[in-house]
Amino acid sequence: GDFANINKTFGKDDIPDIYLEISLGDRKCKTKTIVDCVDPRWDESMDFVLSGYDQKLNIKAYDAKDSLLDTNHVVGVAEIAAGELILSGGKKNVRVPLQVKHVNTGAYIALNFELCPLISSPESYENPLKSSNDLGGLMTIIVIQAHKLPIPKEEAATCVNVTCGMKKFTTGVVAYVPEYDGLPGCDVLNPFYDTIFEIPLDLEMLMKKIPSVVFELVNGEKQILGKLEVPYTEFIASPNATTIESRRIGDAG
Repeated sequence: GDFANINKTFGKDDIPDIYLEISLGDRKCKTKTIVDCVDPRWDESMDFVLSGYDQKLNIKAYDAKDSLLDTNHVVGVAEIAAGELILSGGKKNVRVPLQVKHVNTGAYIALNFELCPLISSPESYENPLKSSNDLGGLMTIIVIQAHKLPIPKEEAATCVNVTCGMKKFTTGVVAYVPEYDGLPGCDVLNPFYDTIFEIPLDLEMLMKKIPSVVFELVNGEKQILGKLEVPYTEFIASPNATTIESRRIGDAG
């Protein structure tokens, strides 16, 4: 990236210490800080999970140099549409201008992108990652449906909590609505959740070994209908590292 600002002459005490923060979806990565440099070069790689054309890659450039008025202040932001990367054919080199309050600063960021397809081989889980910005894989969890819930349908307001280590997710709530009772797809005792959760397998998770996935079927705010724990070793040992099945959760249903 080139941070030489055409509208500013830097004094020896205010040459910036630049680092970048890049995010896509819930994942956020950070470069090292280049000290006293107006045209820093990082040569760092970062892994993100790209799942849709409407996603945005957000870039923020910070000056880490402390001052009496500001610390780690933003010197520019940029945004790249994921659709542009997907349509590029797999590889793309871009130069994006940095802006402050929608006005170009005269500086830009140079980025190289490469789309890498996901594969089912577990080799990447076992190979050491170079940094916290790398990913060793992706765990995809799809919660489809529950069957034969042991509750009165008038009291049904169920959801499924999914936990994997520090990652926590919840499906939408399927609740009894009298006017929808009996309509196709509105069986609250055999509810459809149809929710997908994605868990990037980062350095921290792989170093501690990938934790089990815990499913918790909940009705209302406190009633736990059942709990099920699936160790990640089951996924790895399955054909194509994929498990598709229904299991009993709790004492009934």
